Amino acid sequence: MTSSTYLATEAGQFLYQAHRFLSAARILRFSDTWETDARLIQTPTLHLVAHGAELLLKLRLLEQGQSQSD
Repeated sequence: MTSSTYLATEAGQFLYQAHRFLSAARILRFSDTWETDARLIQTPTLHLVAHGAELLLKLRLLEQGQSQSD
């Protein structure tokens, strides 16, 4: 399976979305705002990391044969 066909699957979409959330968290974490006033963006950054981790855990379940409704 090529990467383009994998991304077309439900599991591939979970991986893609997790990557987007974790990338956004990384951008916030290494931003200038974090250096000057981290309190301002700690909660949104944590939310992005948590949601990305959740999607990665769901991805693992999908790869083991579980469905989203299980």
